[in-house]
Amino acid sequence: MLVGAPATDTGWLADARNILGVSDEWISGFMGGFAQVGEQADGQEYRQGNLTAMELTQRCFRWLYREGWK
Repeated sequence: MLVGAPATDTGWLADARNILGVSDEWISGFMGGFAQVGEQADGQEYRQGNLTAMELTQRCFRWLYREGWK
């Protein structure tokens, strides 16, 4: 799942939540941000995860474009 972290029997979502120290709501928002589905919930944790994913996506696309990956 994450480099250097052993997988557990709880599933990848639980592993990500525990390793990153975030809530299920944050994970849902993060996945929604990558899917670019807009905000699907009103919670603060959801919004923070959503915004984090959207920012990361934009940074990666800008870098790829700058490096010639069109």
